Amino acid sequence: MNKSENQLDTARYTVTWFATHASIPLSQIKKIHKLPLCKLFFNKCCETIEEYQRRRIAVACIVVLQNIKYSELGELNV
Repeated sequence: MNKSENQLDTARYTVTWFATHASIPLSQIKKIHKLPLCKLFFNKCCETIEEYQRRRIAVACIVVLQNIKYSELGELNV
């Protein structure tokens, strides 16, 4: 997982999210989709609701498993 994939507190990656973080006026979002490279980027990088929920669940599971592993290691050292 890359750095952005394992962050629970990041928002869902939508066109609006990318435009806001790139300082693109929201009024120009409709025009951006007419540009082929931008359209390819947004199709590849924007998350659906299902993908966002899967990312959050996967990261939460990883965190829980890491906490269990660390607590087991602590019990072995006692």
